[in-house]
Parts: sequence; structure tokens; C-alpha cells
Amino acid sequence: MADSGWFNEKTRRKLQLTIYVTMIVLAVTLVLVFSAAVALGGRFSLSDRLAMLNDVFAGCAVLLAVIAGAIALQAHAAATGTPSVEMQVWLGSSKRNELTILSVVQPNGWRRSIGVAGQSVLHIRLRNKSKFDAQNIRLLVTFCGIAFSRTFDGRHDGWRIIDSVEEAGSTMTDWVSDSWLYADSTVRVPGLDLESLIELKTLASPCLKVRVLTHDHQRTIELPITFTTPKSATNLHENLRAEPEWL
Repeated sequence: MADSGWFNEKTRRKLQLTIYVTMIVLAVTLVLVFSAAVALGGRFSLSDRLAMLNDVFAGCAVLLAVIAGAIALQAHAAATGTPSVEMQVWLGSSKRNELTILSVVQPNGWRRSIGVAGQSVLHIRLRNKSKFDAQNIRLLVTFCGIAFSRTFDGRHDGWRIIDSVEEAGSTMTDWVSDSWLYADSTVRVPGLDLESLIELKTLASPCLKVRVLTHDHQRTIELPITFTTPKSATNLHENLRAEPEWL
């Protein structure tokens, strides 16, 4: 959630900077004041004044070390905080996060997606809503109760097939990127053409599981998949006009 009101992120950083500068100026001022007081203290011997000056410098050095440590800890926290990545997922022209597949029933009773151009393309958009950058991004996409006709043929645009069902098709794919997903930014993953989708006869309802992993964060969402016939389908392209939800 974005900061609201007068105390926003910019104001908070200005306040922190002011506090640090004030503490540093205070430490330097204390050194100067106590040094002058000791130097002008004529009733003390030279050795006593040198000892007191040493104590003053030592105390101020400790104070400056504490200030430097606080600044270093905050800088480390800002650089290594945990990101929070959200997703939008859709197939072809289905509404985001609501996967609808136009299909026909095959002789064996399984339903297969029909040859609508682009309808079997998997799309994913990622958003880092945190104030911390995400790196080493990996997506794991699993089709449950469904298979797609792709083979183990290496990576294409970062995608590769990593699991399949014998004589049915592939069921799992992943996408890897070594680029960063910066704070408050969005990226669209290259589309993956699944060619055709086949419903498998299993006890579980067809669904799609997407798991996003970064160097210190992971998130998993599960979306139901609906097979429908061309006669009962509405104009799916109209769904793209709706404001999609981030999951």
C-alpha cells in the first residue's frame, strides 16, 4: 500500500537524514566544547588535561561509531529487504486470472482446445509491490488435470519443459531470468505457446499453479481452468478491458 498523507516515504527519509546529521553535528560540537574547556582548565596539570582530552575523544569516537553503525544497519536493511511479487496469469484472450479454454470433445472423451490463434498462449505479468529489488527470478508453472503438447526441446525465451505425462503431453514448465525486478516495477514474461491443451480424466478439477521464486521470497497462486464450447462462450476479447486483479 502506498504511503498517504504528509508522512510519506520521502518525508520519512528526510527525517532520518536530519536525525543522523544532527547527531553527527552534536558529536563534533561536544568534542570542540569539551576540548576547549579542558584546554582552558588552568587548575589542572598538563598530564591531567591530556588524560581528560583523551577521554573526550574516546567518548565522541564511541558516539560516532554508534551513529555509523545505525546508518550501516539501515542501509543494509534497505538493500536486503524482502520483496513482494504479485502475478497476473491468463491464456490467450481469457480474462486475467480466470482461465477459459474453447474446446471440443475427442473420441476418447477428453476435451482439447480448438485451433483459435493465440488461444493457448500462456501469459504472465509480475509486479514487485515492495520497496526492495527482487533478483534471480524463477517461475514454476504446473498444469493439474491437464496437459499441453510441447516437448523437452531446451529453453525458448527463458521457458523450458520440465515434466510430462506419458502419451498425454507436458504438465510442467519453468521460466528463469537473471535480471532484476526492481522495487515498484512491473514486467511481462515472454508468452509461451502451449500449442494445444488437453483435459485429463483425473479426480481433481483442472487448474494452473504458478509459483514465483526470488533469492529470498516465494509466492504461489492456483487458478481454476474452465473448458467451454464455442457455442456457449461469450466474446472473450471483451474481458481484456476489465481492470485485472493482482494475486
